[in-house]
Amino acid sequence: MDELSPEFTRKKFKVVYKDHKLDLANYYAETQDPELSVLINSSGLFELFTYHGKASEKYGIKIGDKVRITVI
Repeated sequence: MDELSPEFTRKKFKVVYKDHKLDLANYYAETQDPELSVLINSSGLFELFTYHGKASEKYGIKIGDKVRITVI
């Protein structure tokens, strides 16, 4: 998926990475736990992250991994 338009970002999403069901955060500090989370970053892209951590190392995330995103 390419960059999201502002109108599209107002919708709600269901995001799944492997067996992790993720809630869409509005900003990084909103989660404040080391669990895997997702947000739409300033470039308009979905970004998987962990607060104060490296999601790629903790969860083995690699470029090309599949993430299922459903508009609800």
